[in-house]
Amino acid sequence: MKIQELSTARSMQDLAFYISGLGADSFIYDSRHRNPYHTIMWVTGGQGAMNIDGSDYAVKASDLLLMAAGQLYQVAPGSNFQGYILSFGDPFWERTPASARNCKASLFNSARLHQLLTLDESNGPAMTKLFAHLLDEYTADNYSNKPDVMAAFLKIIIIKAANIKSLLTLHTNNHDYRLYQRFLELIGQDFTRQHSVVSYARQLGLSTRKLTEICKLYGGEGAKELINDRLIVEAKRLLQFSVQPVKEISFSLNFATPYQFSNFFKKHTRQSPTAYKKQFAEIGI
Repeated sequence: MKIQELSTARSMQDLAFYISGLGADSFIYDSRHRNPYHTIMWVTGGQGAMNIDGSDYAVKASDLLLMAAGQLYQVAPGSNFQGYILSFGDPFWERTPASARNCKASLFNSARLHQLLTLDESNGPAMTKLFAHLLDEYTADNYSNKPDVMAAFLKIIIIKAANIKSLLTLHTNNHDYRLYQRFLELIGQDFTRQHSVVSYARQLGLSTRKLTEICKLYGGEGAKELINDRLIVEAKRLLQFSVQPVKEISFSLNFATPYQFSNFFKKHTRQSPTAYKKQFAEIGI
């Protein structure tokens, strides 16, 4: 089953959870798709390339690739991956113990900052065993506590990924890092309504300067840049996939006028919204 088909298929928990081996039939190549669920791809062999939300990634053996729900991806022709791919929705994630939720937030609330993790020889074999055991359980006959077993394996994989990135061990108990994570959550909730750093800083009880310092320390970009990045990603998705005209998209993202939205989009992409939308219409996307 190709991962873009998950949104219409049905299986355990209405496909709030799914895992399979990676192979030639795992993707439709050279075509863009919106990821319906949080997805983890563990590559044990082969190589290829993927574009996620406009950024290109060379993917090879020992790479762990993370995609948050809603991200756009495209697999390059000629890519040949072996390994595993799992997808899960928030309803299934609620089955995992609360102790793992900080790790999930660390990885998926800012997925673009941790899109691709490369594991070393001390971590790779253990990750392969986890995915193999999880796939075995998933394909086994159903039993009463099967979803809880799936959730337990998922928890371990997420915690290991977070530890590998040193997110959990270095930052979980750090007050500034928790503020950074909360800021990312607020952006996810409010970016279509609120573009001002001042508003987010006020909600967090910080000065705009302090919030920007925290963002640069943990995310490599200032607070305003993180807000703008989220707006651009969503604008691209709407322009590419929705039937809304540019005027309606500009208002849905809370720009005062289409002219203001056009200037903002062009500043960050070097294309007007109309030109960006037209290029996908011409190729039938």
